[in-house]
Formats: sequence, C-alpha cells, structure tokens
Amino acid sequence: MSLEKPELTRLQRWMQEVVVHPGTVKEAIESEGAIREIPSERLSEVVLPSHSMTSTERVGVYHGMYLMRMEQARLRPIPASRLLAFKYAVIPNLVAYHEDRPSPGPRRRATWVALYRRDYSVLRLELSRAEYDLLRAIVDGTSLGEALATAVSSKSPRQQAKIFRWFRTWVSEGLFMAIET
Repeated sequence: MSLEKPELTRLQRWMQEVVVHPGTVKEAIESEGAIREIPSERLSEVVLPSHSMTSTERVGVYHGMYLMRMEQARLRPIPASRLLAFKYAVIPNLVAYHEDRPSPGPRRRATWVALYRRDYSVLRLELSRAEYDLLRAIVDGTSLGEALATAVSSKSPRQQAKIFRWFRTWVSEGLFMAIET
C-alpha cells in the first residue's frame, strides 16, 4: 500500500471505520478496521493538520458530527440488496449447488440472509435473528436512534458491543449508499 497516494477506496473504507466507531477518536483511529486500511502512525500523511488543529482533531470533527446526527439519521440501502427470511436452511443447499455437490436436502431451520451486490459480484451475509430485525428496521426507514434503542433494550454491554460490530460489517460491506438526516 502506498500511503503517499492511497487508493480512494482504501481511504473511504478507513474514513468509514474511523467515523462510525462508537468510541473515542483515538480508539477509532487505532481500531483494527482502521489500521487494516491505514496505520495510525501515518494519519498526518492522510489527514493534514491545519494551522489550529492536529490531524486527530480534524478527524474528531467528523467523528463528533457523525455521532451527534446519527440518532435522527436514516440509512438508505443500496438498490442491489435484499433481506430474506427463510423457514429452511438455504445456505447449505446454495453452497452445494455452487460447489456442484449433491444437495443436503431440506432441513427446517429459520435462516436470515442479506444478499447484496458489490463489484459485480453477488454476496451474502448470514444473519442472526437479532441482526435481521435491526437491519430490517433500518432498511424499512426507521431512524438509527429508534432502531438501536429497540435493538439494545435488555441487552448486556457485551451484546451491545456486538451491535456495533454488525454496523461496522454492514458499512464496510457497502450495504448502505447514503445517510439521510
């Protein structure tokens, strides 16, 4: 990776990782997802300091704006995405079909899947029921504040942390095309 002129997609993924991270700006810049795109020690090469702010402070402006407005925001999904709920385990049959193996046959088991298109490929994410419910609420236009409040109610801090990991996955996979406030 050349940090003198990082690829635009790498820079966008880094910015998404940093801006949507639920912790502090420092934690966001040092998060695993952000470092995978641009190492934290190279921050000032990507975000130049201004006369009055350091690189970290400049990133903090976006991080803070994002967190303030997110409660009322709505995420618009990409058009080439679908949320599906099945009464049967469809993934083993789909994998068998693509690998030209015999189908394991129908097995009654609830399955939730997000199908989406990225870079001319159709991809899937298997979801838990809780992930599906949250993503369904967001796709149906529920504000993030309301959707998250419902999702985190009666959840332990550990379970709540999972919800933020889901968001990072969904954002990094490109499931959303816009944030509307």
